[in-house]
Amino acid sequence: MKLNANAENTKTLSAILGIDESEARALLDASVAITFDRRDERAAKFAWHAQLLLSRTIRSVIADKSESNEDVAVELVIGNTVPRFSSPCIYAWGKKEMIVVANAPICAGSFDIHPVGLLLGACYAVGAVLKKALKLPYPSADTLEINLAELVGDDLAELYEPAIFDEAHLAGAGAIGNGFLYGLSQFQVQGRLHVCDDDAVSDGNLQRCLFFTQTDVDLPKADRLCLAAREHLPGVQMFPFKGRLQDFPNRKGSWLKRLIVGVDSPRARRKLQTEIPGAVFDASTTGVSEVVFHFHRQPTDHACLSCVYHESPEEHAHEKHVADAIGVSLDEVRQERISDAAAALICKRYPQLNPAIIAGTAFDTLFKQLCSSAQLKTSEGRQVLAPFAFVSVLGGVYLAIEFIRRLHGSRADLFNEWRISPWSNPVIRRRRKLGRNPDCEFCGDSVLARAAETIWSKTKS
Repeated sequence: MKLNANAENTKTLSAILGIDESEARALLDASVAITFDRRDERAAKFAWHAQLLLSRTIRSVIADKSESNEDVAVELVIGNTVPRFSSPCIYAWGKKEMIVVANAPICAGSFDIHPVGLLLGACYAVGAVLKKALKLPYPSADTLEINLAELVGDDLAELYEPAIFDEAHLAGAGAIGNGFLYGLSQFQVQGRLHVCDDDAVSDGNLQRCLFFTQTDVDLPKADRLCLAAREHLPGVQMFPFKGRLQDFPNRKGSWLKRLIVGVDSPRARRKLQTEIPGAVFDASTTGVSEVVFHFHRQPTDHACLSCVYHESPEEHAHEKHVADAIGVSLDEVRQERISDAAAALICKRYPQLNPAIIAGTAFDTLFKQLCSSAQLKTSEGRQVLAPFAFVSVLGGVYLAIEFIRRLHGSRADLFNEWRISPWSNPVIRRRRKLGRNPDCEFCGDSVLARAAETIWSKTKS
């Protein structure tokens, strides 16, 4: 990873621990070992996922069989094997449809679990490793149990069945979009997927977007994600669209049957809701501390995207901070994309930038880039914390599980909102059926509400 990707991790860790960036950089300059029995194919797959996630966050991962004299901050010991190093350990092993991650060894069982469970478990194992290696303050139990049977209940058998969808649209080819496709690749799935994003890959994207490498920088996200993910999803036809979903051609009637949401901002999500999607699968991260999920199917008497991501004082404060820091008006920031006029204003404050290059970029994207490179000219200390790779992937994997689960026509009484901590056991009782927000700009608009009823009451989505 180049400087910006490393700088994203450094900024995040510095803010979490309240330490100087040089101290954060030293903590990230660490090695983690992964030890597993190579004769166990599922343990090896678990190790592969963990190595991929860890390599986006710390300096090096030692996963080969040879011994190493290198100092190891933490060793991840997977399955029925013993540690190779004298460093602190995190242990991971399998049970029937369950992954257990713990600080102490317990008699290991076999990894008898769906492939997506291996990936889900690897995400939590990486979180436990980073918590120990980086001295992170998040509370968590000494033992994590990721029980796939409990997470999907009576729908477990359907995860093993082939899933087919005729068409879906992914809005956003960033971290959540990458994680969603990586999670989806663990299933037998067929369909047609349109990937919509008007942005290009930046150095900072490499920190948490699993399918992107240095060779993708400055190239269109939609193109690069489709190209990289195709070999992992042979049954899914992928069609990149280098623009926002709102600019997708032939947007008439029931065109937006299934919408997977991976865009950054609440305002962008509300705009997507006005496209009147039939079924919505949404995930978002709150820095590194929480992942939020939302699902609904129109017509609905419950919450929509605009209900969940309604305007809030926190959103207004963030937009004002972005406007003040970048040097444009609040109204400009609320247009989401940098206009030619705004680009000229920004470049007066930041002459190192090129107006032709930043025009059309999302304000939040530029803001994050300036944050990560310490170029913001502002006296305020607020930053947007980019999540570590495993947090974004965790969100994408849960999103993929619910996409498959609901494709099979599961019960209509499933939850529509869930919040999880990436550092602790997923809490099923936090799932809820969220009602409409009385101030929702979509549900409160009688024209839009009637349109949703008309389109989707007659269309089987």
